[in-house]
Amino acid sequence: MDRWLRRYGSSSRFFFLDDADKALVRRHRGDHHRLGFALQLTTVRFVGMFLLDPLDVPDEVVIYLAKQLDIDMIEQLSRYTERRGTRFEHQDEIRAALGLIEFSAQVEGFTAWLDGLAYTTGDGPHALFAASP
Repeated sequence: MDRWLRRYGSSSRFFFLDDADKALVRRHRGDHHRLGFALQLTTVRFVGMFLLDPLDVPDEVVIYLAKQLDIDMIEQLSRYTERRGTRFEHQDEIRAALGLIEFSAQVEGFTAWLDGLAYTTGDGPHALFAASP
């Protein structure tokens, strides 16, 4: 994660919680759940996928999110992963809120689009990567 922050700049740019984000976060009880949910919400937007370990982020990110949520005791965050199902339930909620779809559910449509693009362009492989659906 550190290399991403160095590449893309300050964590404030990518980990800012707007009012809609804070409303989602506030649905959860306990500072550790609110902070863990906020971590997953912001990292999936930043990285494009959920982290295998949702707590595997730089301290800078945790502190920045905690300040936005008025959470003083960030040490409680370690409790977020005590119950294995919590992070997966939160991921489902985040997917629904952000309109995210599992790639595996879209492979067929993506493949059809890619095949069509490859067939109709004479630009070679570069066109496949430069184009967007």
